[in-house]
Amino acid sequence: MKTFRLLATSLLVALSMGISFCGDDVTNEIIQQEPDNILELLLGTWQGTSEAEGEILTFNEDNTYTERSENETLSGTF
Repeated sequence: MKTFRLLATSLLVALSMGISFCGDDVTNEIIQQEPDNILELLLGTWQGTSEAEGEILTFNEDNTYTERSENETLSGTF
């Protein structure tokens, strides 16, 4: 009986360790990688909708932006 308990306990420990280590490396690698094209996705002209309707945002490659609305034009860097 003692041998069966020892074997069952060892199997349970090995199984729980195997499950806990499964997939951690892949998840950490994905989280730590920075997307290369995130700035490219932002660049261009965007037109506001809903509450921002009528506003036009333009993001440029030199990290500047222009926000145009009916009443004013703002610009800056990001």
